[in-house]
Amino acid sequence: LEIPTISNGAWEKYSHETQKPVELLKRIILSSSNQGDLVMDPFGGSGTTYAVAEAFGRKWIGVEREIKYCEIIKERLADT
Repeated sequence: LEIPTISNGAWEKYSHETQKPVELLKRIILSSSNQGDLVMDPFGGSGTTYAVAEAFGRKWIGVEREIKYCEIIKERLADT
């Protein structure tokens, strides 16, 4: 797989040290689930998994213990 890393000026860049590229999660979610399926991510981080799951008609459930990352996830999911 050739998926570029996220550069500082990228449209998808959020303030998280280990943020994964949208394209990576898109490939994982689309290849391992169907619309309406439930996607679980116990390490919410910047919310990439949740945003991609919603964009492609998957339900999701996740966990994030850091309030600052919960705020990023909330902001990200509100950005259509």
